[in-house]
Amino acid sequence: MSKKIPLGTEKTYGAELLFQGAFFALEQAGQLLNDAALLFENRRWASAAVLSVFSLEELGKSDILIDQTKRSLAGHSVTCSMLKNTFEKHEAKLKRGRSRDTIISGRAFIVDTETLEFEAHEKETATEGHRELKRAPSKMHAQRKASLYVTLTPEQDWSRPKSTQPRDAYSLISSTVVEYGKRRGKFVRREYPALKQLFERYERWLQALPEPASIRVPDPVGS
Repeated sequence: MSKKIPLGTEKTYGAELLFQGAFFALEQAGQLLNDAALLFENRRWASAAVLSVFSLEELGKSDILIDQTKRSLAGHSVTCSMLKNTFEKHEAKLKRGRSRDTIISGRAFIVDTETLEFEAHEKETATEGHRELKRAPSKMHAQRKASLYVTLTPEQDWSRPKSTQPRDAYSLISSTVVEYGKRRGKFVRREYPALKQLFERYERWLQALPEPASIRVPDPVGS
């Protein structure tokens, strides 16, 4: 049984340490993504997909740490248990690691934008988009496990990482490339006004962030 920590005695973390963690997590996300791209080029679809999900988790961790850095700068305590509880939850990190733009793919729908048909489509898209946003973290976590482990399904069949399809790996990696590029750009352009002094202090680090990976669609995608 874990011991209760008396109120006010738990270890807290300062803004500078939290900011460093946000940078290191973003850096690791970029490195994992570039490794995923290398595996993808060598047709290791499952392993590439796994590293992409790990990269998304690190993006989520970086995003969480940026929020906690702001919290610390505002005079609030950031404790060990607060970070531990967040970091141990895979789906919480995945939720922060992927945005609406890369979860909801656009659907072609050519209609007059002033018709009732278009209005109905917009409502349908918004509803489905909301559902997809809620499902996405658990789906990505399940995809990681399916791409990493041999498991027995409820249908009494074996699920094998080897069965990961190239189109699924490509979709996951390409969306992760977009997410990483956006987050990296926000760091490089210093799009966090509250953290201006920290960005200036660690400017050399920012320039060393890995470039977004580059991947090409296999020909054919489904082969």
